[in-house]
Amino acid sequence: MKIHITILLIGGIVIFTYAQEWDWTVPSQKCMPIEIVGIAMLDSLYGWVVGNDQSSGRIFFTHDGWATWTEYQGSPASKARYYDIAFADRLHGWIVGENGLIMHTQDGGGSWTIQAANLTANCLRKLAVIDSKNAFACGHKGTILYTNDGQNWKQATILSWFPNDLLGIAMFDAQHGIAVGRYGTIFYTKNGSQWLPPFLPPMVDYNAVAMVNASQAWLVGSYTIDLGIKWTFAKTEDGGNSWQLKSPSDQCCHALSAITFINGFTGIVAGAHGSVWMTHDNEHWKLLEKQFGHDGLAIAVVGNKIWIAGRGGSIAYSPDLGLTWSILPSMTSNFLYKIRAINENRIVAIGYASTLEYSDNGGIDWKTTAVIAENESAIQLWGIDFANEQLGWVAGTDGFIARTMDGCKTWQRQGAGLTKRWLRDAWAFDENDVWIVGEMGIILHTTDGGTTWRQNTRNITTKDLLDIEGWNHNQIVAVGDQSTFIYSADAGQHWQLASHDLAKKVKINSVYLIDETHAWAVGEAGTVMFSSDGGATWTQQPFPFGSRLEGVHFMDATTGYIVGEGGQIFETKDGGQSWHIVAQGFTNRDLKSIEITSDGKILICGYYGVIVRYGPGPILRSSDDENSVPLNYVFHPNYPNPFNDHTILRYQLPVQTHVSLAVYNLIGQLIETLIDKEQMAGSYVIDWVASGQASGIYFFKLSAPAFNAVQKGLLLK
Repeated sequence: MKIHITILLIGGIVIFTYAQEWDWTVPSQKCMPIEIVGIAMLDSLYGWVVGNDQSSGRIFFTHDGWATWTEYQGSPASKARYYDIAFADRLHGWIVGENGLIMHTQDGGGSWTIQAANLTANCLRKLAVIDSKNAFACGHKGTILYTNDGQNWKQATILSWFPNDLLGIAMFDAQHGIAVGRYGTIFYTKNGSQWLPPFLPPMVDYNAVAMVNASQAWLVGSYTIDLGIKWTFAKTEDGGNSWQLKSPSDQCCHALSAITFINGFTGIVAGAHGSVWMTHDNEHWKLLEKQFGHDGLAIAVVGNKIWIAGRGGSIAYSPDLGLTWSILPSMTSNFLYKIRAINENRIVAIGYASTLEYSDNGGIDWKTTAVIAENESAIQLWGIDFANEQLGWVAGTDGFIARTMDGCKTWQRQGAGLTKRWLRDAWAFDENDVWIVGEMGIILHTTDGGTTWRQNTRNITTKDLLDIEGWNHNQIVAVGDQSTFIYSADAGQHWQLASHDLAKKVKINSVYLIDETHAWAVGEAGTVMFSSDGGATWTQQPFPFGSRLEGVHFMDATTGYIVGEGGQIFETKDGGQSWHIVAQGFTNRDLKSIEITSDGKILICGYYGVIVRYGPGPILRSSDDENSVPLNYVFHPNYPNPFNDHTILRYQLPVQTHVSLAVYNLIGQLIETLIDKEQMAGSYVIDWVASGQASGIYFFKLSAPAFNAVQKGLLLK
């Protein structure tokens, strides 16, 4: 890669501009996705989450209600796995994790210290914090620990012969509490140090418990087919000694993972597949309309605001006590299954938990949102296609179909109730003619833009169909599980099974039509197939790699690309006669889908939110006029960041105005005012020397009458 650099001097500031030749990059290689297992909100803006990726725990915090995230880097147990976080107030909080880990902060998370690291080797799963002195933790093998001075932890006495793993704990005060866990395990206490087993309800896993007062509490858990229980709600009126199973007004088969009470009457439960239950009378539970797709594992409430965090690093947010929901921007990255180019600049990718990532500059920069249509979403979105720059469709789990008419800004539900099968791909010929395929051979078709959908009832196959593509109105091909190839040459009036020469049944994951007659398909175990008759017959092609292949796309008859497991990208320049690996080492994540724009850029998406791009890099230009005035207010990110003793702050003013630039610590205390005066229009540079400050997170706030912006910096010494 060649980089051309120009250095300009404007108002005393050196500005670098550069233009890149085409190259492979990973513009969206974000941090690993975490399964968020603990969330704590100090108020409506300040919050913390903990969770885990494949190798270790992660800690994130926000100062703007999760509009933006920052990963905490100063943990004294950076390689540990974390399982819960809770705060007593703005300053005092705890984190628990594996091998008996307890971490404590007394400065709002600015720094954490390890407490009770050697008290137990058992994993700690849940916290119950009462105040800055009193906190409880429970975990594996019946472990319950407590502190009554905020510093020293002790082992509670468990009166039981069956120390099963404990998954949830709740305390009304320092004396009254309940802990629940696997195989119907429940313990209760009335003095905080000695815990007793009650008369047990049926033996299912209890995942969470919440206390309403010293005597009354609710627990929730998993469902079990053996006992015929589709949900687990149980209530105690005597502090945990006896329990009664409760039957909600709705039936579902979702495992329930988290519960909390806002007051003596209003409670919230979160569970699998985005299920949310609420009670407003402390007795009857109602299942809300499904609002989001990820499994909810932890709940935080401030006033009427609710945050539900869970798998895939997703956070669902309701500002009005559950009436409406949205998916907050994800700092972590969900699996991405399909990528499509609406035009040369607008690129979209979809995936787990209704994730939709989009770029408006050809894949250089990406933003995250979610597909929510009429308060519904899909656990996973598998297919997406567009008829034009505004009109497109997505398809996903449980028969989910949604249409956008404004380029992905808003979505409308279609085909509700038509099927509960998982829909795996969509292909739009034009604004009216759209095809969707999915599990058990389902084929859906609309000729009126989705107002009505017709299901093909001929049952050409019962195998799962995973991908569909067409060349024109007539020629359409779909592929799927167990070496399934089907095609239509008459606009879908008749579908036929194609013939092939595969000796073994393998999953065919992707198909691409070069023209009306020539097509390529790829699948498991390095399977590459070619058709020269519009998909009627398929012949296996030599391929020197045995990888699982997930996506295929050709620029023309000779140049094509295949993507698959382990971040591998394969290229042919001779029409498939030979293949070689390109862009090796950019990522080791499985790649699922590939798209080539009309101007030749290559976009690829895959697991853990990875996006790989081939194309020109960003071109940053500055004015050649040394006396030019900035057109807008700009507050650039500080550099370096993280920093050791100083960091550079740069900002631009389009007009003469009064400016304030101040530094704050993690809990909002003013550290230093750098600028507080009238300044002329222009560009400014401030070097903040932090030699006298402690390590931690700092915020730089730039304020003017018509502008406010904040940048974050991490001081490491």
